[in-house]
Amino acid sequence: MKKYDELTNLYYAMAWTYNGLNDHNNSCKYFNKALATYAENIRLNPSVRLFSPGLNSFPEEVAYYDRFVPKLDIHKCPTIGDKW
Repeated sequence: MKKYDELTNLYYAMAWTYNGLNDHNNSCKYFNKALATYAENIRLNPSVRLFSPGLNSFPEEVAYYDRFVPKLDIHKCPTIGDKW
């Protein structure tokens, strides 16, 4: 469990870093990786829960920020938009 949990956090942080650098391609790449490692963590450990208040899953958190952070445009990333 710990491996995928830590990778999800790392990839998520990298996605936000690239977003801050206005590098949409790498931001998308790491949002995709974060969502993939989260999905694998949940597959292996179905009882794992997100700690964000009011949200039920990591993909829900990513979608939430996509709606409220100007110019984030995660939904325009290849492969991500198809998942929501």
